[in-house]
Parts: sequence; C-alpha cells; structure tokens
Amino acid sequence: MRWVPRSAATRAARVRVVRPAEALRRRAERPLRGKVTAGSAGEAFARARSLRSIQCRRTLALATANTPKRPDVEADPSVHVAAAAFRALYAATHHWDPLGDIGPDEFVGSHLADAVARFAVRGDDGDVLAIGCLYDEGDALLLSGGSTRPGEHAATETLVAAAARFAARAGRALTAEVDDANESLARATQHYAPVVLDETHIVADS
Repeated sequence: MRWVPRSAATRAARVRVVRPAEALRRRAERPLRGKVTAGSAGEAFARARSLRSIQCRRTLALATANTPKRPDVEADPSVHVAAAAFRALYAATHHWDPLGDIGPDEFVGSHLADAVARFAVRGDDGDVLAIGCLYDEGDALLLSGGSTRPGEHAATETLVAAAARFAARAGRALTAEVDDANESLARATQHYAPVVLDETHIVADS
C-alpha cells in the first residue's frame, strides 16, 4: 500500500538507507526509517547497522484466466467513500505508523488521484469492508487495497476478483502490492497463481 503524505511537523525521519543516513541516525530525535529492496546493497547496509524490518511488501504477478464472478462489487465508489475506506485500511495494516490527526482527504492525492479504477465491497449494513484501486504501471495494472478491518477475507476475495476481471477485459496483466500485515489480501491473491516480482522492506532503528 502506498505511503501517506506527512506534514513536516509529523513526518517520521524516512530516508533511503545509504551512507549519509548514519549522520542523520546519530542526531535524529525520531525513529529512522527507510525502504530497501530485498537482496540489494541497501538491505545489506541496513542489516549491518542492525536496522530491523518492520514491514515487508511484495509485488505479485497474478493470473487472471478463469476469474470467478463474484457479486456485490461497487465500481467507482465516490472519492469521499474511497478515501475514508483507504484511511481505515491503512490504520489496520500500519500499526507502526499511527495516522494521528491525518484525515481521509490526505488519501485523495496519495491513493485516488492516479487510479484508473476503484472498487468497494460493502457489507449488509452498507459499511465498506474492502477497498481497492488499480493504477496503470505501463506493463501492467497494479492493485492496491484490502479489507478495512481484520478478518474480512470474503470481501477481499471479491475485491481481487473484480480487479482480475477488469484487467482481463482490458487485456492487461495484473499485479498487486501485498504488505505482510495485509493478511486478507495475501490470502486472496493465493487463488491467482502469484509470482513474486520484487520485495521491499521498511526498516527502522527502533
């Protein structure tokens, strides 16, 4: 899932893990965090400096043939509804990065503005149980999303099926960003013969 933009007053110290980070690490009053690719020099640097992985994200290629048809998917939910749902999803899967007073409006620019499609799955009470967007990455459509609260596996499976159908109809390959904390999305993508394309880690010194 994408980063949420932060103001200068609330942004944690997030830098690429390269040699200048050591000076920042010595003087920073806030946790030092960075994003590194598995198997890269950045990951080796982080390990050597005892930075620990606090979240793992894998980009998966998903097969879209014979996608099951699932009902009750709301295509193109309103920006207001989608932003509020993405905020709930982020809060549920990023406990190490509390949102504080950041509201749904922040998610419009970070998650919705560049989307080529968005989907919502609602429960019987009308609440959004799963939310997702597709982004045009050139060679594929990228799915970012998941359930707005833990345990909504059926809703997330419905979401992924809708994304797979959209990609198949468009004649496009489908990929998905799957954080390890996003259990429902990790489970749902297993039905689509996932192939790991890359893996990144958020690392921190505390």
